[in-house]
Amino acid sequence: MKAAPLHQRFEAKVLRMPFCGCHLWTGAVNTFGYGKCATGNGRWAFAHRIAYEQANGKIERNFSVLHRCDTPSCVNPEHSYLGTYQNNAQDRERRGRGNHARGLTHGRVKLTPDDVLAIRSKYKTGEFSFRQLGKIYGVDGKTVNDIVCNKLIISLS
Repeated sequence: MKAAPLHQRFEAKVLRMPFCGCHLWTGAVNTFGYGKCATGNGRWAFAHRIAYEQANGKIERNFSVLHRCDTPSCVNPEHSYLGTYQNNAQDRERRGRGNHARGLTHGRVKLTPDDVLAIRSKYKTGEFSFRQLGKIYGVDGKTVNDIVCNKLIISLS
């Protein structure tokens, strides 16, 4: 038994959303929410790339299909445009979708803003050395020195 053509299998997994214009992929998705579709011969491709190619023709090598709507599962070719990998990275950062943990969300953070203020306050009393404060707060004495001397950029908000 022969499988249905790609465009038929593809359309069966698209849900059109009239209120926003997105065409949402209801088939398999990757961990980032981008649709993926079996193209045949054991190969898979991103659903938004397949939709773009069906509407606009073959995508040249080294080009990405970027989303205007910022919805990973959207396969509406009108919500897509071509760009380089660099364009894609710049667009991702501009939209704040990069995976850059900063401040308290960073996995290796040891000190809170309150800790920083407390370190500065305790050091000013003259009762503690950099090394002693480092042991209390679980950081190196050099880190305490940098905090006290304002050599580290630390957001206290």
